[in-house]
Amino acid sequence: LSDFILYELTFVTLDMLAYFLIGRLFLRKGVDRLFPCLIPMISGCIFPSWINQWNFFQYSFSMFEIMCRWPFQLFLAIAIALIVVFALIFFHIRTYYCQGVLFSRAVELIIILAVFLLPHANDPNFHIHHWYVAWLIGMLASANTPWSIATLCFAWGYYINGIAVYGRDPILGCKYSFYYSTNMNCKYMQCFVDYNITGNTTNNTVYLNFIPPDWRECTEGYYAY
Repeated sequence: LSDFILYELTFVTLDMLAYFLIGRLFLRKGVDRLFPCLIPMISGCIFPSWINQWNFFQYSFSMFEIMCRWPFQLFLAIAIALIVVFALIFFHIRTYYCQGVLFSRAVELIIILAVFLLPHANDPNFHIHHWYVAWLIGMLASANTPWSIATLCFAWGYYINGIAVYGRDPILGCKYSFYYSTNMNCKYMQCFVDYNITGNTTNNTVYLNFIPPDWRECTEGYYAY
């Protein structure tokens, strides 16, 4: 708990604020109702740990994992999940159109993807943790209908599971910590100093390059599972 407070509480609080505002929770009734709030949220908390009992679910969501390690059962499960996701997208589009807010929601979606997804999507280290997927998709379920609220609450439970079980791991994996560690010249990174360039007297420390995973060749590099 002390590690969570020290390292992650600030970021989780910002996640909650974004979820509250973009998901328009301030326009909803209280979340102390069994449905469409508490039951979907509790289900979202339990569901990821429940499906993790099957070995073919025990893989990450990244290009390296998808192209090099995913079993066919997982592709089948994801295909089924995508059917549900596309159905929810269709119902949201129809609802937004009927409410006359489809354009504003589309602009909102573009901005969110441009800020939170596109800057990282092309990086080979991009690792879509399930807390991130739930947070990103869940807050877009902002229609004031029971099924949309249930979607938002289920996704929030999914987010809680990710934070509670694994922590709020960075979506760029080890590259994220490598960047800050080398940028601040942390002493424990001496094993990565390129002494052929840096030498022993210069103040401008040069580090060896971070080796990313290569999904084309299925080489791991410094990939973190």
